[in-house]
Amino acid sequence: MASTVALIGHGSFGMERYIRWQNSLLAPPDLARSRFVEIPALHQTGLYRTATLRDALGGYRDLPSWPIDQDLWLRWFQAGLKCGKLPDPPLYLWRQHEKQSTRTHGRCSLENMRGSKVHFLLREGGPAHGRAIVLYSVKKTLRAWQADLEAAGATVLHAFDWHPKGALPALPADKVVAGAPRPVRLFCYGSVGVRDYVAGLVGDDWDAGLDWMAA
Repeated sequence: MASTVALIGHGSFGMERYIRWQNSLLAPPDLARSRFVEIPALHQTGLYRTATLRDALGGYRDLPSWPIDQDLWLRWFQAGLKCGKLPDPPLYLWRQHEKQSTRTHGRCSLENMRGSKVHFLLREGGPAHGRAIVLYSVKKTLRAWQADLEAAGATVLHAFDWHPKGALPALPADKVVAGAPRPVRLFCYGSVGVRDYVAGLVGDDWDAGLDWMAA
């Protein structure tokens, strides 16, 4: 079980927006579904069983290639574990300062965070393991996701440079393979408002196992 968070110290609009989003995730399915967007809870707010953290997951991993907390949560949910969050009031005050590793450490770069998400999307037990991917995003973000996915061995059936307006673009007929498993649809947008709009636009056609938000 984790808790919501309040910020103290050096603030920024981006971090405040991020914490508002994170604090909105309370139920275990919401945290699990959001893990490819950003970390859905601060690991330091959690209370975990030792056997789960140490024996089932092998503890924390001090990796040079991507953030420790993101690695923990991606492994946690990949293993089928659950975590919920206590609602307000926040039980943890997260002190912000200009030199904190979240802002300065190389493994917290956008490229490294995206690399960790790609790894866990595609590995055994991940939602895109053994499936083709249809990618939706815009411009530089779209190109970066497509390049990383394909470098990791994924089949990207089509990459839509799509600003979420109007109808969701359909997969071109020449990319549809009869009898093939339905591809994973990956929507990569940084704005929570845009992600909410996309989810509403897809509506009843949303498949919780095959449709995923990322950022």
